[in-house]
Amino acid sequence: MSQALAQPLIEHRDAIARVCREHGVERLEAFGSAADGRFDPARSDFDFIVTFSAALQPSIAATSSAWPMSLKDCWGAGWTF
Repeated sequence: MSQALAQPLIEHRDAIARVCREHGVERLEAFGSAADGRFDPARSDFDFIVTFSAALQPSIAATSSAWPMSLKDCWGAGWTF
């Protein structure tokens, strides 16, 4: 049986949680290959559903464009979202 959640998400869980807190993300859900055991580091990317804090709604455009770059820093070069 394969592991459901992609290994990079498990390995970087604390850093991902920190980035989410810093950018007002209330809930981060992975779906697709990163969540169902089909993740291939050579071909796959990460698909997320993001729920931001209601308090950030006026600045959602700025927040929604900044957090992926901070999240990408968890892995460094070579990861795409």
